[in-house]
Parts: sequence; C-alpha cells; structure tokens
Amino acid sequence: MRDPWGIRPLAYKHLGDGVVFASEDVAIEGGIEVPPGLAFLYGRRVAFWKIPPGVGKICALEYVYFAHHATKLGGRLVLEVREALGKALAELETEDIDVVTYVPETSRLAALSYASALGKPLVDAVVKNRYAGRIFIAPPHARLPSDAFRVVPELVRGKNVALVDDSIIRGTNIKTVVAKLKEAGAKKVHVRIASPPVRWPCFFGMDFQTRRELIAHGRSEEQVRSLIGADTLKYLPLEKFREIIGEACYACFTGEYPQKLDIKQAEAELGRAPA
Repeated sequence: MRDPWGIRPLAYKHLGDGVVFASEDVAIEGGIEVPPGLAFLYGRRVAFWKIPPGVGKICALEYVYFAHHATKLGGRLVLEVREALGKALAELETEDIDVVTYVPETSRLAALSYASALGKPLVDAVVKNRYAGRIFIAPPHARLPSDAFRVVPELVRGKNVALVDDSIIRGTNIKTVVAKLKEAGAKKVHVRIASPPVRWPCFFGMDFQTRRELIAHGRSEEQVRSLIGADTLKYLPLEKFREIIGEACYACFTGEYPQKLDIKQAEAELGRAPA
C-alpha cells in the first residue's frame, strides 16, 4: 500500500503470473508508479483497494538525494530534476570560480549542470571509498566521513573551488570535505547546496527525527558557513526549489507537515527529545 499523500515512492510490475514490487521503478525495469492511497491485495488474484487520496506530496528529498537518478517520480525523471536544480544554483553565483567539484555521489548531476551553466570544468576532486556506503543513513557510531573521503590535490591546489552538494543535514560530511579540500591546497572553498536549509525533523521516512541533530536548525546561513569552514555558503532558495519540484512534501525545509503533529511529542516518543 502507498500512503494517501504518496510521500514515499512505490512501483509495481506484472511478471509472469505474479506481481513484483519495489520502492522505485528503476529497480524492476519498467515498473509503474503506484498512485497515492492504493493498496494491492495479492493472493490467487490481484485486487485493488483504494482509500481517498490526499494531494500528492512526494518527499522533496527523494528528488534531491534519496532516489536513484534513473527513477521516475510523479512521471518525472529524477535526473532531469537534479540537473534543473544545478542550473538554478548557477544563476545565483557571484564568486570567482575556477573549478567545480562535488560530494559523491548523488550531487554529481546538480554539480555537472551547475558547472556547465558557468562554463567551468567539473573535476572529480573528492573521491569516496566505495565501501563506505551512504554515511547519512548509517548508525551514528558508524558515521566516519574522515575515512570515507579523499581529495586529489592536483585538481584543486591554488584554485577557487565550488563544492556542490545536494543538501546539508547534520553537516558531518561537508565539514570533513571542506577541511580536506583546504588541506589539499584549495585557495577558497565555496559551498553550494542544491536545496534550501533542512531545519526540521522528518517523521515520514527520513532518518533525522530530532531538531538538535540538524546543523541548520536555529542557525543562520552565516553560522552554518562558519561551522563547516567554508569561505562562502549558498543554498537554493525555497521559492526556486518549489518552482522546480512542484507539489511535494517540504516539511523538513518549512516545518509544515502533511499531517498535524506535535513535534516535541514526536521527538519524545523516539526517546531522543532535545533538552
């Protein structure tokens, strides 16, 4: 069953006498998106049960970070959305940029589009250990970005570097990468984020359920810049972000949830409420 808002994706495909399901259509090669509020009852035959759906509100972070770039969400290819985000980010640029790099791997498409719009080279200066996995969703004790990332000094030494990432959640990855770029000899590091600041927790499937773990909660853009050690920091404005993505759940950016809830109570029920 897919929830009535369609916050998380779901796809299906008939295969022989059965049906296969996956969170994204790319996993089953030609899958069809399950509409919000639709349940599949599968036994000797396939039946459908539909509850009244709400307004479709796919999680905006699915487009930004979580989904595979070859997936279609709401009929739109994630790849094309990420390219549009990068292009919009380039329209805001005012700094002198020599080269563009990115935090591997989901921000690469936004970085490529950003670099192309500026007419600057995209370099794979930040290298990620392929066995490190997604640090963002790893347990706290297993988040070791210093072991996961390396920088190629020859690609950044003496240069003004634009470092593109899709989002900043806790700030652990970006802070580490900025430091490593400067250690490698980068003249300046300008961090560019292809989404607005994530200031609010998610209770609908993303792994950040408290405000205290979010680097942007209660902090200005300048304060976040100082914490991560960047020379400059720019996020994509919420208005432009909404314009590109369309109808979606933006709760982690705005604090406006698709369902009425008490944030303090929700945090407390997880046993990790802020003091």
